[in-house]
Amino acid sequence: MNPLFVFFLLFIAGNASAQLQFKLALMPNGSTWGVFVKPDSSLQISEKTVTGSGQITIVAPSGFTYANVKNHSGMWLDNSRAYRPKANPDFDYISFGFITDQPHISYKPGKETLLITFDRVGKCPDTLYLIDNKTDPIINSPTINAGNEISVLDLGNLKVYQYTQNYAPTAWNCHSVKHLQRQSAARPVALKYDRNSHNSWFTISSSSTPDWLKLQFPRTVAVKPKALRLFDKDGKLLKFMEVPAGISRTKLDWGELPSGKYSLTFEINGEVLHSEELTRF
Repeated sequence: MNPLFVFFLLFIAGNASAQLQFKLALMPNGSTWGVFVKPDSSLQISEKTVTGSGQITIVAPSGFTYANVKNHSGMWLDNSRAYRPKANPDFDYISFGFITDQPHISYKPGKETLLITFDRVGKCPDTLYLIDNKTDPIINSPTINAGNEISVLDLGNLKVYQYTQNYAPTAWNCHSVKHLQRQSAARPVALKYDRNSHNSWFTISSSSTPDWLKLQFPRTVAVKPKALRLFDKDGKLLKFMEVPAGISRTKLDWGELPSGKYSLTFEINGEVLHSEELTRF
């Protein structure tokens, strides 16, 4: 870390605000993953930010391979890997270290910024996730360089922002709708979409249009963070949408999709609780 940056961190440590989160997500092409950073929506961040340090650690099944690492914001290097550590021998730990703030990482309250992407080699893995700094079995190992971290100095506000946690833990998933249903403890119920469809998890509004599916969640569901996935008839993932806790209405854009049959799955905490068959006319 730059010594000058360290000086500023110590100088304004009392103004530190640990409110930056990471997400690992499948990109629209279905074979590339991206890592995003998102500041808390309550932060007031100036344009004069300097990222001083950072690391992203991905936990993958042992033997997982990837290709075509691309930097989108900041320069990151996959410079550390722990193979099958004793504390978690079925997994490898892949760490991308922050090198420099070029291209400049832009931080917008409540908005995602794409940091890096990498491509899948081979079939979709059983799981893939960002390390949890608090609960992962190797996090306290003195010999393994693993963990998520980012430290940002805001020269405009004289504040420091730091990594705190991950969000959207199921956004990585590259499996088909059938696979998700098999993995779920619940038994998804398939219904025909007739513009007035109802189930216990959401309602597809009768005011939906050919371009927009409008969904409403009952109060007991709206208070929880949730996710929606739209698949084509062959099980290919087309859309992924996170719906934050407290949101009771949302809409899904499917206007660019051709007529045909689709499946919409509803998830809470990574578990598929409902799957609905839709027909786009």
